[in-house]
Amino acid sequence: MNRNTTRRVGVAVLILLIGLLAFFSSSPRPASEPVVRLDGRATPASNLNPSTTYARLPAADPNDYNPTLPQWKEWRQRNAADPKWEWKVPIAFFGQVLDQNDVPVTQAKITLSITDLSARGASVRELTTDAQGKFSLDDAKGKHLLVRSIEKEGFKYGTQKQDGFEYAAFFDADYYTPDSKPPTIFRLYKEAVAEPLIVVSDKYRIPADGTFAIDLKTGREGGNDLSIEIVDNSDPTGKKWAVKVKAPSGLQVAEDQFASVAPESGYESEVAIDQDTKQPSGFQSGSLYKGGRFYVKTTSGYALVDFRMVAGKKSLRLTSYLNPKPGSRNLEFDPAKVVKSP
Repeated sequence: MNRNTTRRVGVAVLILLIGLLAFFSSSPRPASEPVVRLDGRATPASNLNPSTTYARLPAADPNDYNPTLPQWKEWRQRNAADPKWEWKVPIAFFGQVLDQNDVPVTQAKITLSITDLSARGASVRELTTDAQGKFSLDDAKGKHLLVRSIEKEGFKYGTQKQDGFEYAAFFDADYYTPDSKPPTIFRLYKEAVAEPLIVVSDKYRIPADGTFAIDLKTGREGGNDLSIEIVDNSDPTGKKWAVKVKAPSGLQVAEDQFASVAPESGYESEVAIDQDTKQPSGFQSGSLYKGGRFYVKTTSGYALVDFRMVAGKKSLRLTSYLNPKPGSRNLEFDPAKVVKSP
């Protein structure tokens, strides 16, 4: 093949490639299907049927996926017809606010956030509790409701068991079925008038024998108020960890978040905790951080003790709040009323 022939073949191949490229570029492509996230927190994808309302789907067990459920068939049909249907579900909610003693909290301000199709993607509603501490919402439409805050002077709003509620994703663990009987319970903690407390907060090295003891009035090691016996701290991953906490006059686990009043009864001389024990609210997350929070009786008064440590390490941090007033169980903390250790 001579040079001219080779040049003509090359030009012909180039023209063929350009033609094929132009053909495929001009050919209509099928519209891509909307991507639907199944985590209950999806983002709207289109603007179809803005005024349509879709009924709630029956709830399903979030831990047992069953593709034969009729909810899944309806789910697929809705997704195909309207990618925004999840934000068009009626939202109704029934709640009640109680204090730590189960007394209804009246006139508490409730702030709700509803994920919807508004310009900002969410709408805010404010409600007020009635004489029974109850509040309700039944005129909204959206996908997800969040209880952002509950406020009343003289009360503290802490971590709740649940503050987010799903209305579209029937398979979500937070999927909510509206029911006024019983309403969903939220807690406000009534603040007591703080009394002077002796505060001890320091880092301590764990002795060679694995038992740490302390005087909660002075903060000195070797006292008789409380002892922490390290049973197993050999695994630095925290998958295996165990301690025994002892108090001659009695102690018990403090499960309430604010722990502002020591209980009258229920004290034991020893409490065992391990890697599977639920950690108190406010502890750092992750398996490496271990510890506990306890109400403690001492000869000097009632105390709240919090200790934490990193698994595998040979030290711990202990913080205690002791009320030296005889018989007082008030452990409400006010930094302005701290008493220095003797």
